[in-house]
Parts: sequence; structure tokens; C-alpha cells
Amino acid sequence: MKYGNPPEDLGVVLATCDEMMHYQCLPIKLINTTEYRIPKRLQWVKPMLDRIPFPENKYVYLTVRNTFITKGFSGSRPGWHSDGFLTNDISYIWSDCLPTEFAIQEFSIDENCNDSLRQFDEQYCPMNVTHYDNKSLLKLDSSVIHRPANNFDIEGLRAFVKISVSSDRYNLYGNSHNHLLDYKWGMIQRNEGRNHQKG
Repeated sequence: MKYGNPPEDLGVVLATCDEMMHYQCLPIKLINTTEYRIPKRLQWVKPMLDRIPFPENKYVYLTVRNTFITKGFSGSRPGWHSDGFLTNDISYIWSDCLPTEFAIQEFSIDENCNDSLRQFDEQYCPMNVTHYDNKSLLKLDSSVIHRPANNFDIEGLRAFVKISVSSDRYNLYGNSHNHLLDYKWGMIQRNEGRNHQKG
């Protein structure tokens, strides 16, 4: 696979969150269903969901953080990475400030999770790093290499949304449970490695 492709820009989505929150990989649509269900507190994300096609044969997960950030802290784990590494997962991301950075270039990597993280970091060129406007909804596949931006001067609330579309159950301990859906599956301990949402 060629890594270092740009995301697809789906345009600006105007949305506002007025309370702090943290949902991690909350299932909002189960496989072989056609509708999604989201808690009332997350209704502000609906304008983003309305722009996304949800295949019937996929799960859809919602990660939402509205947290207080300070200089030196972006609210996310640092480092270059690929969402859904070695999968066909699709992610859509949105933030109201401190937009995600993308390395638009060719990478030569081993398709091993830990090695690839190091290689992305070693090979990226600062001249190839770009970002999109605040509140842009961006579509990513596993070829899109990105990282949280360094926070040099922002102090205040930052809202971040990721919508993940996958054939797989995201089954790591700590993931949020959606009580509006009828499901139950075994959970696996999460580890330090990133790029993998399932055990």
C-alpha cells in the first residue's frame, strides 16, 4: 500500500459542544442494520453524521472529546500514525481548533505496527506537513498519515470527533457502551500500541 495520501475534505461542518465529555469508540450502528442511535448529549454531532454514508454491513463508532487543553497539551496522544492500520476501516475526523496535521508524501515502511510508527516519525519531512481549516470534516483511510498538532498557545476547550466505519468489533476495555443499542461482546485489555482498535 502507498502511505502518505491526503484525506478527502468534505467541507466545513458548523457544530458546537457546550459541555466537557469523553466518549471512546462508542458503537452507534451495529453490523447489518441501517440506522444509528446516539445519546442526547451527542446530538450536536448529527450534522457530521448526516454527511456520511453508512454501509449496512459495517459497524460505526463515535469517539468524542471536549476537553480543556493547555500549552504543550493537545488532548490527544502524540505521534504520526495511521487510523485502521492494515484494515479497510474508514475514519472521519473533525475538530473546532488545533487541527490535525497530515504528512502528504511517500513513505517506505514495514507493515508492522510498532515498526511503522517509528518509520513514519523518521521519514516525515516538515515541508510536507499540512492541515485543514477548523471544523473541516475529513475522510481518512489507512493510507493517510497524521498526528495531533503541537499546542503552542491554546488554552481552553477543544472539541474533537472521530467517526469510525469498520467490519470489526472494537472490543477494548475502556470503550464506551451505548445503552440505546442491544449488544454484548467480550472485551480485551488494551495495550500501549496504537493503530489497533480490536483485541
